[in-house]
Amino acid sequence: MNPKFGGLDLAQRVDNSALVVLELDSGVLTQVGQKVWPHIDYEKIFQSLTKINEIEKFNKICYDRTGVGDAVAKLINPSMRKICRPTVLTIKKKFELITLVKGLFNEKKLKIHDRDLFREITEQEVVTSDAGNLLYRHPEGFHDDRFWGLALACEAGSYAVRGITRSAAIAASPRETNLESLIIQELNRV
Repeated sequence: MNPKFGGLDLAQRVDNSALVVLELDSGVLTQVGQKVWPHIDYEKIFQSLTKINEIEKFNKICYDRTGVGDAVAKLINPSMRKICRPTVLTIKKKFELITLVKGLFNEKKLKIHDRDLFREITEQEVVTSDAGNLLYRHPEGFHDDRFWGLALACEAGSYAVRGITRSAAIAASPRETNLESLIIQELNRV
C-alpha cells in the first residue's frame, strides 16, 4: 500500500473546511481525493476525518493551526494524534508552502486531478504590501480552502518524496515559475 498524506484547512468564519488527499507512488504525489465541508461544525469534521482515515490509512496529516486549530485540536481522535501535525500558516510559512507546491510541480512530483482545486490555484493573487513583502491571497468572494489543503498535504508528504529539495531552499520569485501553465499541462494529460 502506498503512503497517503492529507492536508486539512480549517474554516474560521465563512469559508469551507477542506481536506486534500495525496498518495505517493514512484516518487510522485498524486491527488486521490478531497472532501469539502461547507459548514464549521468541527466535531462533525473530525468525526468525518476519522472515518476517512479508516479507509485511507494516512501516514501524516498536516492541518492549519492558525486561528481555530489550537481550539479544535482536542477533537482529533486519540488514535489519530500521532499522524496529525499542526502547521502555523504565517506569511513566511505560506510562501514556503507555495514554493514547495511550485517545486513539486516543476520536478513533476505532484499531480492533481480536480478542476475546482485547479481553479483555486489559478485564482491566487500575488500582491506586494506597502512594506514591499510578497503576499498571497484569493480574490474577494472566492475560496482558497482546497488550495491550502493541497499545500498542507504537500507539506505532509514532502519529506517522503525522494530527491525533493526542502521548501525554503527552492524559494523563487512567483514570476519565475508559471504554476498555472504547469497545472494546465498536468490536467491535459489526465
